Amino acid sequence: MADAGNLIIDDAYCTGMGSVLYQYGHRLNEKLVEYSDILHAMRTESLKEGEVGEALDTFLEYVDQLKDELTSISVTADDRADDFIESIDEADEDLY
Repeated sequence: MADAGNLIIDDAYCTGMGSVLYQYGHRLNEKLVEYSDILHAMRTESLKEGEVGEALDTFLEYVDQLKDELTSISVTADDRADDFIESIDEADEDLY
């Protein structure tokens, strides 16, 4: 049973979740790159002309803008988890 009024933070859980988010972000980015490659191949090999091809070009612009954003977000999430633990440790150093 937890002590009433005390906040207990599991350092390992927080840093572990940061690592998990980092890994998920990288894997999701890899899948997005694969998806983009497939769409680009469709555009160059199958949809050479027409409104559907033009619409796909527009969609590809947005997909390509997302590349590496997921990696960046996952790195930020991992860093924030570490920063959170550091700030808690600094705030409660007088207690230990």
